[in-house]
Amino acid sequence: MVFSRCFQSPRCQIAWLLRQRAGIALFCNLLAAAAPEARAAELRCHYDYGGEHAVVAIKPAVDPYTEGSVAVGSFLRLRMVWQRAPSTLAALHVYTYAVGPDGPVIVHQGSWPEAQFAAQGRYGFTGLQRAYEPPGASEVQYWCEAPP
Repeated sequence: MVFSRCFQSPRCQIAWLLRQRAGIALFCNLLAAAAPEARAAELRCHYDYGGEHAVVAIKPAVDPYTEGSVAVGSFLRLRMVWQRAPSTLAALHVYTYAVGPDGPVIVHQGSWPEAQFAAQGRYGFTGLQRAYEPPGASEVQYWCEAPP
């Protein structure tokens, strides 16, 4: 009875709609707070080179242009950049450089968008990647995963 009388007044209808919207917004906020973080806080990249195996933890880059690299053997460097912003460019970028007398030269580059991070196979979401130092004397293998 009260419900039908309320909807006879436009003022009451507006108040009722606002209460409904506030309840839905509160429910959505509670649901979002209770849901686990969908994106990983850290990635792990594994590499093998000349019998050496190592795991590198990758955090999201604050500035992708200033991210450092990891020495692999005496001639190669791996640079792993996890870019999250802007969201249209969110991806992991891995660069392999051969370091020579004239400085580093890129010999391999791979990029994997964040949407692929969930596709975990035997070799993570990147699959097994290989890069060779010139003139092809040694090989580095790497793969990256998003831990659960």
